[in-house]
Amino acid sequence: MSQVERWFVRQGLPTLRLDDGRRDTLARMAPVLAFVGVTGLLERPLQNMVIVLYCVAAAGAFALRYWIGVTRRSVAVRWTRFASVCLYWASAIGMVEFSGPEVTVSAVGSVVILGTFFPVAYLATAYGLVPLAGRALLHVVRDVRDSVQLQARSLPLLLFLTLFFFFTGELWQLADRLSWWRESVVIGIFATVTVCASAARLREEIQQIEQRLSIPEMLSACRGTPLEGALDECAAAVPLTRRQSFNLLLLLAGRQLTQAAVVGVGMFLFFVSIGLVLIDPATMQQWIGSPPNPSNLIPVLPVALLRVSLLLAGFASMYFAISTMTDPHYRKEFFPPVIRELERALAVRAAYLTLMGRGGRSATGHARQAGS
Repeated sequence: MSQVERWFVRQGLPTLRLDDGRRDTLARMAPVLAFVGVTGLLERPLQNMVIVLYCVAAAGAFALRYWIGVTRRSVAVRWTRFASVCLYWASAIGMVEFSGPEVTVSAVGSVVILGTFFPVAYLATAYGLVPLAGRALLHVVRDVRDSVQLQARSLPLLLFLTLFFFFTGELWQLADRLSWWRESVVIGIFATVTVCASAARLREEIQQIEQRLSIPEMLSACRGTPLEGALDECAAAVPLTRRQSFNLLLLLAGRQLTQAAVVGVGMFLFFVSIGLVLIDPATMQQWIGSPPNPSNLIPVLPVALLRVSLLLAGFASMYFAISTMTDPHYRKEFFPPVIRELERALAVRAAYLTLMGRGGRSATGHARQAGS
């Protein structure tokens, strides 16, 4: 794998490579498969050394990940991939054998979990979900650091939209009767709507970026990547496949959700503070029809207040995320960081395809030299 292709993998965009990531997906899964397989096979006989075993297996998994990332010995990588898959499924069979003649429910459950984990891990590796999650955490840290400015620009309209509902008795009755898992489902629906809205706008955004990007901008976007200084021109944009569009959708949706989550936390804290100051227990009891129950986690806060605040914060976050894509004012204020993510990915892809189009393996070697 060339330096440029590894850069795509680290950015969480493995499908943007010429070989869209299908061939090496199992190889990149090998560290986690080997870790699960080794610990699954050896945990039973070494129950008194579980912590040491996990530490050794984790260190080995990290070493294996580094080795696969830098090695060019494809035959060795293929054998490593095969051995990791064998270890993984051998651990699933071993769980049943360890249970004795009568297979226990826990053993069957463990095998089902391992069987479900494998395709989930495959999809997560194929679409770079782990590096995308890491980038999302970095964005959260950056947005929290700049949260004062972010909240100051987003709160006025969101409060105008939601503050009236905060003082509605019917909403308090509804929230008080909701269980936490049902409210989590509602928040998940809000997040799903945000992702669907991002998917609807993705194709349009990509077309606008490709039409707007000039050659100097493409070359400028390659700074800090293995392609920096390797090209003096870029070819025209090549249409994206479905897998590549979906991978970029994950990038766009992750950036949108992290920004909306930071705004949602600010809204939640605001509503909790307003509720503690303005709404006394007698008023709260009149709205919900019974004495408010204190939270088990924070006894000084009523459960109804937390649920109402969470519900309104989730709705406000969804509205904020969609508004940043559709409303011209909000788009100008909050959408540029998201657009820059897409611009850089598409620009580097154009430069990468230009380099690869100059002669197959020689281009790949040129890319390696540019990244060294």
